[in-house]
Amino acid sequence: MKYFDNNLNIAAFGEVMFRLSSDKHERIEQVNRFNCSFAGSEANVVVNLSIWGECSKFLTVLPNNVIGNKCLNDIRRFGVNVSNILRNDGRMGLMFIEAGVGVRGSNIIYDRKHSAISTTNLDKDYFVSAFKDCNWFHYTGITPALSLISQNNCREAIIAAQKNGLTISVDLNYRSKLWKYGSKAPDVMPELVTYANIIIANEEDVFLSLGIESDMINIEKGELPINSYKNVAKKIFSKFPKAQILAFTLRKSLNASINDWSAILFTRNKFFQSESYTINPIVDRVGAGDSFAAGLIFGLNRFKKNYQKILDFATAASCLKHSIEGDYCLVSVAEIESLMKGNKSGRIKR
Repeated sequence: MKYFDNNLNIAAFGEVMFRLSSDKHERIEQVNRFNCSFAGSEANVVVNLSIWGECSKFLTVLPNNVIGNKCLNDIRRFGVNVSNILRNDGRMGLMFIEAGVGVRGSNIIYDRKHSAISTTNLDKDYFVSAFKDCNWFHYTGITPALSLISQNNCREAIIAAQKNGLTISVDLNYRSKLWKYGSKAPDVMPELVTYANIIIANEEDVFLSLGIESDMINIEKGELPINSYKNVAKKIFSKFPKAQILAFTLRKSLNASINDWSAILFTRNKFFQSESYTINPIVDRVGAGDSFAAGLIFGLNRFKKNYQKILDFATAASCLKHSIEGDYCLVSVAEIESLMKGNKSGRIKR
């Protein structure tokens, strides 16, 4: 894994969807008007990094229509390099979000079959060309879950990144509502993760994506014992020798409106734990994991081997994301560092 003396140039590959959110915790059956924006795990990461001053590039395929135009401009307005985004026939996937509250959980409905990115074959030359000015590649377990074509495209991207000497990070991001085209995550993801230097996950991703079990982790009961994660980390480092950093986000859901949020980080010989934040109320939790991934990448570049600070930055960034509507983490580095210093009062700034 390389460090870049603050000259990070990251590329990410994945799908962007048109995000349609209900207002004021309405159910879909009640909605007459949706809040519209764009959403996608990999896009969120590069947008967040661009907001924080890093050079970032997004790779995707957008439909050749006005919605694709709008999406392209939305990503570009944050300073993300969009020069390698392709346009093709097909559609943009849709994501409907029904925001939960209290004991009623949120619900996400996907309508993304036959999207432009999931039906477009990309050869290795596309990725080799796109990576010429990059030193980092980020992907997630969502892209290979879309279709066999997307799985193959993701594999080509990873191989090209590895051959070009890029640092590679992966957020496992298991999605139970995807993986419907015949392949199963545990049959696909271990091969793709083989090349990763940084692995990011939550309490269920490791088993559902990689087939690595821990009897002690119980997401339904909110039981997140640290010793269990240490055992899982040993298994992951043993199975994936290129991995140098492993990070878990830890979410304990008291209900849909109140969560405890923290994270842990492993190197091959050390363990770090963040502060735990009680988030109350949650405005929008979608994209929180992506802001953690972006914060981790930012910290690994800016703070080098100060792993406690790296973890604290990523956790604070993702904590703040819960207060913002939409997928992007629209906060500054200064705001994140202020929370890291303990400024939690939420007092008005005049």
